[in-house]
Order: sequence, then C-alpha cells, then structure tokens
Amino acid sequence: MLLEQQLFGTFCMYLPEAMGDAMDEFVYKLVLLGEASVGKSSLVVRFVQDQFHNHIESTIGAAFFTKSIPVDGDDVTFEIWDTAGQERYHSLAPMYYRGAKAAIVVYDVTDPASYDRAHKWVDELKSSGSGGTVITLVGNKVRILRKLAGAS
Repeated sequence: MLLEQQLFGTFCMYLPEAMGDAMDEFVYKLVLLGEASVGKSSLVVRFVQDQFHNHIESTIGAAFFTKSIPVDGDDVTFEIWDTAGQERYHSLAPMYYRGAKAAIVVYDVTDPASYDRAHKWVDELKSSGSGGTVITLVGNKVRILRKLAGAS
C-alpha cells in the first residue's frame, strides 16, 4: 500500500500547482490508461479498497471509483476512471480522459511491448489538448519480475 500512497500523494503535491486557483473544490478527475492486463484495476482496487486479488475480470468500457484522502487538513477527493485496455474500447478513452487533472499510464514490466504502447498513450494524452494534466508513467507487476529473477 505504501507505493500507492506515494503515487497518489505525488499527485496531491503537484495538483495545486497545476490547478492554480481552482484548488478550492478539492475534487479531481483521475484516469488510468494502458493496455489490457497491465494491472490498472489492481492498482485502483488496492488504493481504494486496500485489497489485492490475484485475478480481476477485465474491465468493460470503464469502471468508476472515488477515494478521499486527507491532505494538509482538507479532504482531497479523486474521481477515478479505470479504463478498459482492450483495443475495441480504445475509441472510448477520450471520453474518460477529457477533463482529467491527472492520468496514470500503466505498463507491465514483464512485457516490453506494453511499455512501447504506454508511450503512445502518453502521446495521445499530450496531443488531446488537455494541457495541465499531470501524467505519470507506472511500471506494474514488479513482484513477478522479482520472482522470475529469483528463480533463475
């Protein structure tokens, strides 16, 4: 859970700067993007519900979560959109990342091709005209990589 807290804490640190005077509301739209099976849903469920499941069904379209965390005496609420990674849902992604103050682009560290595709998500976000969106690239499934390294 510490990694998730650090990740979302980083957003809390940079969002006021990105938001300017709009910080009064303390509600931020956050979107997770990436290819299918990179672990986007696992990250969200771990952050929101403090649970981990070895298998989570594929997201269809998108899933919505909220999470409030205290920051400097105020509650900051994240409205989190966990998007489906399958190619057939790619055309829906702009609907979810439009207006997002932060985006987490996730890739699977055991799948180098997912890293290359993650950069395409970052490029798409940048070209969408959503200036001011805080974008973070996250490598997921590090434990699997460590297990593979220990087995050899």
